[in-house]
Amino acid sequence: MSKSLAAKRAVMRWKRNTIDTTDGLLKPQKRWEDIINAIVEQPLIVDRNDPIVSHRDEKVFVYMKAVFTKVGEINTTKENFYVEVFLQAKWREPRLDGQTNIIKSSIKWEEYWNPKIHIDNGVGEIKETIWPTVMFNANGEALICERRKVKGCYSETMELQEFPFDTQDLNMTVVSERNCNEIGFLNDIEHSLISQNSFVQNQEWLVYNYVDVQFGEVKKVYENSGQVLHPTVTFVVRTQRRFQFYVYNFILVLFFINTMTFTTFAVSHEKPENRLQLTFILLLTTVGFRTNVNNVLPKISYLTKMDKIILTSFVIQCIICIWHSIVVLIKKSPPASLAAATATVLLNEVSNATIMATPVTDSGLDTVWIDRYVFLASFLVYIVIHLIFGLLIYLQTTQKSNEFSQKEIEMKQLEAISAAENSPPTD
Repeated sequence: MSKSLAAKRAVMRWKRNTIDTTDGLLKPQKRWEDIINAIVEQPLIVDRNDPIVSHRDEKVFVYMKAVFTKVGEINTTKENFYVEVFLQAKWREPRLDGQTNIIKSSIKWEEYWNPKIHIDNGVGEIKETIWPTVMFNANGEALICERRKVKGCYSETMELQEFPFDTQDLNMTVVSERNCNEIGFLNDIEHSLISQNSFVQNQEWLVYNYVDVQFGEVKKVYENSGQVLHPTVTFVVRTQRRFQFYVYNFILVLFFINTMTFTTFAVSHEKPENRLQLTFILLLTTVGFRTNVNNVLPKISYLTKMDKIILTSFVIQCIICIWHSIVVLIKKSPPASLAAATATVLLNEVSNATIMATPVTDSGLDTVWIDRYVFLASFLVYIVIHLIFGLLIYLQTTQKSNEFSQKEIEMKQLEAISAAENSPPTD
């Protein structure tokens, strides 16, 4: 760019000398000096792809930090979330070394190397406000610090296998248009943070007070780059769904509906139409619950915990329906003796006991007991299944909570150690 500027000056001097040698075309010579100075003082439009600006012989490491100032709605159905982030990137700039007295507002940032970073998983319009500055360490070495305020929605593939007892990682991925041979990302000495007070959905989600930083590579195609590997840095905010709403309004109510299905055994087995009618009503109620659950979930190809609970309810109710249909088809066993009799005691008005020998056949006695055995066995299995399910859910959620809480404590300890190391010594 300095060669281009020198060429402009040479051309203007040549024009000035040429016209000054003519008679009276431009008498005031000072005017040409003003024109030259005006051209020199005009801001130059610098192409960032120009080799002088964009290329460095050595690999440049960029130190990244993110502060989540606001976490908005987490939309499970659309699989996206809204956040406002303060993003900071720092890198060395040797061309500014030692210029500690430089006026920062006079720096032409477009003339210096830039990492060309942007948000990779943004959805729709992402609003960015960027303001660069320069920093110097104790040795006078310069670091360009590019700060930006980012607002918008970001896509996130929700992992809903454990819904509604799930935890979600909200990822914001930053990628550079430069390849991995030109640039590398590192974690800033100042740790990334999240403001819990600005979390909008505190009633539905629990957000942990730390930000995990992950580095990776991705193969993308950019202008003048081809399909090569580009470095990425992902800032992860971990959240856990508050499942109490779904337990009280879905799972517990569904448990009561299934329990009421067993009350159909109170109707005589000789009236299957009444039993089936009651069971079908409860089955349709379960279908309604299934529809409500679908409204809060995206269309996914796997089963969630809630899906498994509802399908288990369907299976139990269908088995009971089938039993009510076939119980009347069970034939009674033949009597051991047609002459068998039982003694029946009747009390008369004067409290005198009369023993009458009445022949009784065992009409339907075996079928009644079989029906009772089926009721007791199925109800026992039903209770055991729910107890095991509740125990597994409790252990799983407790384990995840302890894991994330421990990670939160470790991050706070690292921040305290880092703050102590960077604090100035006291007398």
